[in-house]
Amino acid sequence: MIKYVTFVFLLSSLLSACGGGGGSSTGSAVGAATSSPAGIDAQLVSGLYDTSERDAGGNVIDSSYTYISPTGLVSVYDDQADSEGTGANCYTLATESTQINWQLNDKQLEVVSPGRYSVDIGTSDPLVFSYNDTDGLNSFTWGGISAGTGLVLGSLRLGGSNGQHKITSPAIEDITSMMCP
Repeated sequence: MIKYVTFVFLLSSLLSACGGGGGSSTGSAVGAATSSPAGIDAQLVSGLYDTSERDAGGNVIDSSYTYISPTGLVSVYDDQADSEGTGANCYTLATESTQINWQLNDKQLEVVSPGRYSVDIGTSDPLVFSYNDTDGLNSFTWGGISAGTGLVLGSLRLGGSNGQHKITSPAIEDITSMMCP
């Protein structure tokens, strides 16, 4: 009986020390151990994505674009000309908590495995997602939350009912040439 109690105590201590208290800690430990800085592999996911907030009818409420560079650096642009902006015909980098995807701006993607990426969004768990040319951005996980084609958590908004595909208009050069002073 004493051996059994000692074993349970040691097992409990080991799980507590390793973060075994919840399902989310395993995901970040695996991602941290196997991920590497994004580089050539980020070219697959590199591009501009329309991450605007839309109403039930599909009309844009708050226009936002998320750009992933070929090196995996994420930049998020907020269109100030929409009803949620200042009215100026220019873009700002999303840095305030009221702006869509502000948590992603100026963050570096890491490659977890081919076609699978993670990004630190300032919480204990990274945001992890997949990309392929057929489905776009998909298979999102963050903490204990999983979503197939889209993820909306407050101002964090990625994917949609049919995944998230790269857009060609506007081009990233159009946006960066129209930055607010």
